[in-house]
Amino acid sequence: MDGIDWMSGAEIVPIAAALALFGFMGALPANAALIARLLCGAMIGFAPLNRPAAQVFLGDVGSLPLGLLLDWLLVLLAETHFAAAFLLPLYYLADATVTLFRRLANGENVMQAHRSHTYRARRLDDYRRSLATQIAVAAGCALVGWQIYRFQRKHSYGTSEAAAP
Repeated sequence: MDGIDWMSGAEIVPIAAALALFGFMGALPANAALIARLLCGAMIGFAPLNRPAAQVFLGDVGSLPLGLLLDWLLVLLAETHFAAAFLLPLYYLADATVTLFRRLANGENVMQAHRSHTYRARRLDDYRRSLATQIAVAAGCALVGWQIYRFQRKHSYGTSEAAAP
């Protein structure tokens, strides 16, 4: 997400927090878990400056490196927990896919700039609802991913937890 007020934080904070939790559980290398914690903390610190109407915004120069860091962390997680890594950014994957197919169906040039993504609300109330939905979906996906991780760990590694009734 680019410079839209609070959108980058709504994306990065829940995903980075979930990745930090996965790191705490040993699903990510220690250096990756540290990056996830730093990324989450940096975005929480950035949020007050980026609230509507933003005093500071990321733009492409700021959002691109953040997205690349998240991608790297998700690829690392996918090596052992693909479902969890797929679920965390699912809102954004779904939004991009639906928007692309809708634009193709309408005969629009998909290579041109547009404002038809779900998060591009026209009114402030729609914007707030979209932002709240994104945070809730990201948090829900993080919880589902955590449950998948626990299930895989319990049934794949033969821990003492698996032997418990």
